[in-house]
Amino acid sequence: MVGGELAAMETHSRRTPSEEAVDRLLRAARRHMGLEIAFISQFVGNERVFRFVDHDAPDSPVEVGGSGRREDSYCHYVAEGTLAQYLPDASADPVASTLEITSTLPVGTHVSVPIRLSDGRVYGTFCCFSRRVKTEFTPDLKAMRVLADVVAEVLSELERRADEKAQRRRSMEQIIQADDALELHFQPLVDLKTMQLVGVEVLSRFPGHQLGPQEMFAQAHRVGVGVELEMRVVRDALALLSQIPDPIRLNINVSPSTLVAPNLFVALADGPRDRVVLEVTEHAVVADYVELREASRRLTELGVWLAIDDVGMGFSGLNQVLEIQPDELKLDRVVIRNVDSDVVRQALVEGLSSFAAKVGVRLLAEGIETSEELAAVRRLGAHIGQGYYLSRPAPLAVALARRDFSIL
Repeated sequence: MVGGELAAMETHSRRTPSEEAVDRLLRAARRHMGLEIAFISQFVGNERVFRFVDHDAPDSPVEVGGSGRREDSYCHYVAEGTLAQYLPDASADPVASTLEITSTLPVGTHVSVPIRLSDGRVYGTFCCFSRRVKTEFTPDLKAMRVLADVVAEVLSELERRADEKAQRRRSMEQIIQADDALELHFQPLVDLKTMQLVGVEVLSRFPGHQLGPQEMFAQAHRVGVGVELEMRVVRDALALLSQIPDPIRLNINVSPSTLVAPNLFVALADGPRDRVVLEVTEHAVVADYVELREASRRLTELGVWLAIDDVGMGFSGLNQVLEIQPDELKLDRVVIRNVDSDVVRQALVEGLSSFAAKVGVRLLAEGIETSEELAAVRRLGAHIGQGYYLSRPAPLAVALARRDFSIL
């Protein structure tokens, strides 16, 4: 029962506006008829699954996600037309009385109508019932059929969107698996004190695709394969680590969901982990800070360096700083833009530089595009610099070719 309750809670937490509208329609129908429990079922193969449920019973036997054999349900026979849509007393009906659920739920008064989608398929049924017989009850089947038609339109649209999402997922999976779908470029990271190359950040490129890298990763996460795409990048990048001379580090971007993924630890099992820096973006939502903190601890024990990416773009980054306790803070390019002439940006960089010094972490400034910005971030205390002014992203051999940036 606990597992079912958790599944129902998770399902409700992911409700879309359209699904919430169906919930409201269901509640309105149940209250209009004064019955105890209402639900919308879906036929999935030989199963009947409860997709939407509304009730005023704390011990309701019907919960979202619950399922059972289709032929053991009222829904099946109502959809076939062999069970009446209105049962004043289910135990007195010749069909309903043979079904075990009539006594086990139990079912007293029952009203149900089929739900037909726009293409004519029967989705399932729209049902309301009470566990005891309602002696003074007049069913409003006409209203239920109207509501069933409205619900069918919403469900048809939801199904269409689900099909589109499934298609996008399949397309993204093909990209993840294709050898030639992903190219890695690398952008130098420069020590701002010595102006020597200290690392390279791996950046993904998707030749032949209209979406840019940021949009590709966003879409991958939307369709549920974001971790898989990030792990493809991680594996491809780590495979090149042997071509990067010690002590130059390799920075790889990952989301919090990838940081806690078991596959990440498998990928890091071999190789010089002390030259790997995982940059965790602050834009991604963190589902479980306890899990994130534990993964960060394990990675640190392995020798992996951790960085918070895009610092300065939101409050979530401060949470990650506290939970992950990174080795490096990476200032977002928006903070660095015009930092040489903007006193507010200067104050922010100077404050974060002071914070970094106190907690013993390095401060990296990305998005340096002018000599003036470079001079400003060096003066304000940043340790590492990155940006087009220093070097654009390039194939690995090109990115490693230059080690001294003291003359630009």
